[in-house]
Amino acid sequence: MSESIVASEVKWIQTWSEGVNALRLENSEQKDVQITTANGVHAYPMSETIFALMLALTRKVDTYIKQQQAKTWHHGHMKQEIHEKTIGIIGVGKIGKETAKAFGMTVLGMRHSGKSEEFVDEMFTKKQLNDLLPRCDFIVVTLPLTPETRNMFGKKNSS
Repeated sequence: MSESIVASEVKWIQTWSEGVNALRLENSEQKDVQITTANGVHAYPMSETIFALMLALTRKVDTYIKQQQAKTWHHGHMKQEIHEKTIGIIGVGKIGKETAKAFGMTVLGMRHSGKSEEFVDEMFTKKQLNDLLPRCDFIVVTLPLTPETRNMFGKKNSS
């Protein structure tokens, strides 16, 4: 969209996604535009996709597909599994909670309130993020993109 959404007479916007960071929402509150999202409806497919990608990584699925096409069979130097590993879920909302349930993993979670959650073994707050990260074999980020979460992860500045 080339012009701001709120420059028109629009009164309500319903998105198909949970996030609204791609929308140009300048002055939306002043224009009394109601914005609703599909919050929560994607928990199953997103958590399944998270584990599909984790399994593809740990089971070296790309290597096996290439070997199958070449009719070559080798173990692919697979050395990692998911069971009994530790996963850090940064953002324990609906998607994060659904992701926490699988594979008998130790689950460390982070949420703004630090409030405990079923299937999460230990909960952290944003201030404790640097304590959580080194303990994890896998990190899953299910946070919405907001000014507070933008650049939460990146290269550490040594100065």
